[in-house]
Amino acid sequence: MKCFSLVCVALLLTSAAVAQNQFVYSNNNVSTGTNQKPVNTVSAFKIDADGSLTQIKGSPYATGGTGGGSNIDPEEIAIATQGTANFLYAANDGSGTISAYAINPVGGSLARVHGSPFLADGAPGGDYSLAVSPNGKFLFATAETTTVIHIYSIASNGALSEIAGSPFPTGATLKD
Repeated sequence: MKCFSLVCVALLLTSAAVAQNQFVYSNNNVSTGTNQKPVNTVSAFKIDADGSLTQIKGSPYATGGTGGGSNIDPEEIAIATQGTANFLYAANDGSGTISAYAINPVGGSLARVHGSPFLADGAPGGDYSLAVSPNGKFLFATAETTTVIHIYSIASNGALSEIAGSPFPTGATLKD
């Protein structure tokens, strides 16, 4: 019976990992007209058997931050895996914040993490680059308008908290 239970748990973990590979997400960095606030969104898609995409119900998801630039840069979104939990992080260039979502492993839908969006640099922000440590416990963020790297600890619920000593200088200099 113990062996059967272990096999069931292993299959469940494997199916969650396989399901996670069936989705793709984009940070839309929406930029609207000059008289409107540019509300940022994240779009979620299921990858169909033929490689085409089907938008997931409820998508796009509002980030709670502002976009800027109307560009879809792959480095402005990152996914962290902690055990069976998966979290998506999206940069809000216009507001200098990072939004966090829990990813539903079966349907790919997103649920905003409590406290999100989290402050990065604050407005005006800039084009952010995000990366997650291999163990899924830290998020690294830098903006093209700074010479520092912010490091955030990722809690088990996906919430972010900046670690002691962060931000760390890179030694780079900004061009005028």
